[in-house]
Amino acid sequence: MDIKIDDIAKLANVSRGTVDRVLHNRGRVSEKTAAKVRKIVQEMNYQPNSLGRAFAMSQKKLKLGVLLTYKERQFGDQIMSGIVAGAELAEQFGFEVLIRAVESPTVETCMEVLREFAEEGVSGIAMRGLAYPQIEAEVQKMRTNGIKIVTFNSDMVPSARDCFVGQDHQNSGRCAAFLMQEICRFPGNILILGVDTFHQASMNRIESFCEVMRESQLISPNTQIYYAEGKNQLSYKITCNYLKTTDAVSGIFVSGAGLCGACQAVEENGLIGKIKIVGFDATDVNAVYLKKGTVQFLIDQDPYQQGYLPLKLLTDSIFQGRPIEKDYYDTGISIKTKYNL
Repeated sequence: MDIKIDDIAKLANVSRGTVDRVLHNRGRVSEKTAAKVRKIVQEMNYQPNSLGRAFAMSQKKLKLGVLLTYKERQFGDQIMSGIVAGAELAEQFGFEVLIRAVESPTVETCMEVLREFAEEGVSGIAMRGLAYPQIEAEVQKMRTNGIKIVTFNSDMVPSARDCFVGQDHQNSGRCAAFLMQEICRFPGNILILGVDTFHQASMNRIESFCEVMRESQLISPNTQIYYAEGKNQLSYKITCNYLKTTDAVSGIFVSGAGLCGACQAVEENGLIGKIKIVGFDATDVNAVYLKKGTVQFLIDQDPYQQGYLPLKLLTDSIFQGRPIEKDYYDTGISIKTKYNL
């Protein structure tokens, strides 16, 4: 017999909405009414389906963990807005969502959060991927133990997660190279600023950017990559030094956090518009430099969806008892100028 919520509601003499709230463990229902609904569900012989899973979940609170790491607070806030919306959706289906935000993360701080999630018995984790071997090994072990893993924004090795939600960083790097070719004067030198070698998104963008620029013979095979750790103070120092020691600087490519420091150096040297800058993420502070003409292009990546979609995928997968359908969900490439912010 295919049991429906309407059948349960009729037998319990309550509304369909009341049954839904009991099964999903949400909203206000008196304990007496909730007990009556649960008793009827238990007594009825039904095949395992979404109703059965909803009832099982109402008996035992399932948990999801979210680990958001970030270098710049404004970008972290953009992702967090999606996480909050995703958590609200998950809570409607009876999940408890543990959100942990870590600014300027280290291996140790991230491992502490992952251990906390394991101790809490989470069924799934949404996390910004960090390509440190210790973290990837820990996450892979958790996945082996049945915990679903969705990475967002920056990825890890595919074997460590169920799917990745984010931009195609290889193609976004190619887009950056195309834009740089269109706006820069050549011959000229290009400063390439990365985050660090464990930031997979930044590294993928740089790799494909350099590939396109080398194919066009606009940078040499031994062009140096500078790493500012996503810190504006360090990117400022690197840019200032590069401008002092390098002739004919045409452009600056910033592959992640740290754009503002490079912009400040260009402005202080009176080079607005003379040196072209391509960077990432249309945060409020980055948009200021775009509007002033210090930055020519920002490549945006829909951070809201990167926060929201992982929790929706985990909720749907665990609630319905099925695998996540795809291993990659693309949040797109959006090129911003001062005219379309």
